[in-house]
Amino acid sequence: MARAAFRELIVGWHGSRERQLRVLAKHDESKHGADVLTHVPRTFRAMSFPEGWAREGQRLAERLERAHAARPMPLVIHAFSNAGFWTTAALLDRLSPALRDAHRATVIDSAPGFPPHIEARFTARYATRAMLPALLARFGLRASHTHPLVGPPFAAFLYAWHHVAPKQVRFMESSLARLRDAHRERPLMVVWGGRDELVPARFVEAFVRDCEAHGVPLERLFFQEGDHVRHLVAHRREYFAARDAFLARV
Repeated sequence: MARAAFRELIVGWHGSRERQLRVLAKHDESKHGADVLTHVPRTFRAMSFPEGWAREGQRLAERLERAHAARPMPLVIHAFSNAGFWTTAALLDRLSPALRDAHRATVIDSAPGFPPHIEARFTARYATRAMLPALLARFGLRASHTHPLVGPPFAAFLYAWHHVAPKQVRFMESSLARLRDAHRERPLMVVWGGRDELVPARFVEAFVRDCEAHGVPLERLFFQEGDHVRHLVAHRREYFAARDAFLARV
């Protein structure tokens, strides 16, 4: 068996499934010879404790450290949506110097979808839409970003959560600068869509401009008709072509 060219970590979105992440993993294994690890964020647990996101990042860092100790190789990260973005920011804070040196590049897909200062109304509106499908599925209901009965009380809960979880909110806000600063010398590819109802394009574009202003080597991949985390399905040919070229360069 040929030796893997690099290790890739794919961090999913809230409510993602392993089989969904394997679509991308299989492509990179066959096309690039990547050694792929996948991770589904435990979003509810991360939001439930003041150090929740830190614990999520530490748990993932330990997994990567074990893999790197057994077989050192360059690392590339692909993170989906806000949950993947926050998990990656927490992860990068906790990498050892050796693994930080091995980290070559990151792809951010359908994120970040929030401003530098997050208000409770924003959390209630957008976090509800993002987290409701997984919550409805737990109740045995059809996954949807809205629900006339479950949606309003869940939005009220998240509005209240915002006020009693300041540390988690501050981490989310600071993750923009954390992830930006971790890529001052590492290529960053940002993928987003013009029809994403969960991650408004204006927030991604503000992050992109801020990264470029701070000297981050950044590549843009924008789909005017793109929806949330659906680019690899709806725009498969262009998506993979751009990603393949990026991975070949880094």
